[in-house]
Amino acid sequence: MKLVNQINQLENYIPKADITNSSVSARGVDWHIDHILKVINVSLNVLKKSNEEDYKWSFNLYKSVFLTVGTFPRNRVRAPKVVNNKADILKGELEIQISEAKLNCNEIKDLPAKSNFKHPFFGVLTKKETIRFLEVHTNHHIKIIKRILKK
Repeated sequence: MKLVNQINQLENYIPKADITNSSVSARGVDWHIDHILKVINVSLNVLKKSNEEDYKWSFNLYKSVFLTVGTFPRNRVRAPKVVNNKADILKGELEIQISEAKLNCNEIKDLPAKSNFKHPFFGVLTKKETIRFLEVHTNHHIKIIKRILKK
């Protein structure tokens, strides 16, 4: 699964978590790793608890465009509070979140296709769409991490 490979990539960035580069991002590598992992874990936990019978398809232009194109524009959306840590981020906490994300990825494999997650901008996403969203979102932040580390 591509998402698991991305999580492994994030794990390799933990030793560089304290690096910042304000010309690229107001947040450091630690925040981006923490944010990605919070988004993954919150989304997959909701997906695991969802009721497939509650799923109702509806068209969402933003979902269609961004999940098809596979990229998000920068600085257009602010992270919801639940995934926007403003406190100090400890490397040990990142390692715990990495483990949780890997476990969550393993646990969703056998979920029904209509397991769902309600995204604040894209509306209700199926299991497949949720995984695609997480891959695109994670890739978006990995690109920012790489730019921060380039300095």
